[in-house]
Amino acid sequence: MVHVRHVLVLLRVLQTKFESLVVSVDPKATLFLLPGFRRIRVACSSLNAARQIRSHLHGTKLSGCTLRIYHANLGTDPPVCLSPCLVPPPAQRQYLISPPASPPVGWKQSPDPIPVINSDLICALVALSPGEAVELQPGTETTPRVLLHTCDGNGETEGKKSTDKEPRIVQTRRPGHPQPHAVSPSNL
Repeated sequence: MVHVRHVLVLLRVLQTKFESLVVSVDPKATLFLLPGFRRIRVACSSLNAARQIRSHLHGTKLSGCTLRIYHANLGTDPPVCLSPCLVPPPAQRQYLISPPASPPVGWKQSPDPIPVINSDLICALVALSPGEAVELQPGTETTPRVLLHTCDGNGETEGKKSTDKEPRIVQTRRPGHPQPHAVSPSNL
């Protein structure tokens, strides 16, 4: 109930009068006086009793104060469906599916997999020496042999200077298009 005057809360005579109005409708009702909020909370024995109290006392004047009554919770009566459409089933879970704040009971972290290391490749890289070709992968009947040719790091090849003209790489012609221009490594 909203806006109950302090006089109603403080004066025992008016309290008993209001309590008698409520108890006349629901004898099992209990009243809780909340003077700081200027409210009186009434706990009814049933939903029907709460509806009767509201219909009898809502808008009633008591000592110059108009009573306004509201339902705090409406109970568990089945809802009345006025729509011809189907109603969705009640939700079983009222939370979003998200990772838990702490791991579930019995959860263990999976071990990280061991990285795949090709030891033959590492041994071949260690065996590299300048100016020699190194066989990284020996050839078989079904796979080709992989050789690595090293070069000097100063940008010059044997007998050629970096100022010589670079070889041109000719692009493969696309069908239906004119011949493209040759591309040199410096244009890339």
